[in-house]
Amino acid sequence: MATITYIYLKYIPLGTTLNDLSIKYTSKNFFSGRDPIWTEAINTVMQNGKFWTGLGNNVQYGSFDGYLHNLYVQVFYQSGFIGLLLIGFLLVSISYTISKAPKIDFEFKVLLAYFIAILFLQIFEGHLIYKLEIISVLSWIIIALLINKSSHADLFKTQSGNVNSPLTTFKKPARSDFT
Repeated sequence: MATITYIYLKYIPLGTTLNDLSIKYTSKNFFSGRDPIWTEAINTVMQNGKFWTGLGNNVQYGSFDGYLHNLYVQVFYQSGFIGLLLIGFLLVSISYTISKAPKIDFEFKVLLAYFIAILFLQIFEGHLIYKLEIISVLSWIIIALLINKSSHADLFKTQSGNVNSPLTTFKKPARSDFT
């Protein structure tokens, strides 16, 4: 949804205002120049009647070595709306797990901020799935740490609040156990 909003933002007054502010304060265009690529890729899928399934995983976009610089458009291009639903289900599942965090501390907030940044980055890159680079590995590590912090924070705590993990309750076998 954010990609579609970004594509059509430049055609409304708000987009013009944002672009003018960006040029004024950063001397750079607000729009990345990728929106024509994304629009063409989406239109190609629609013109071929492949809305539900996409053009296939072995079909690459003609320019940029087949890389569309947008995870969501790339998934739609290759896997259609069904692929977008699956990616959406994965992201909603991760978000649901995160929302059940028993404790929200500073570390959790930092990991959550990174997670939100990762999702935003996917609008302009597809590192989470399509490129195997250090950024994609770090992204998955951050997501794994966030899920771990969300779902296992109180896994080994007893009712009294003491930690009762398998490592702390392990008893060394008596010598007589081996004879």
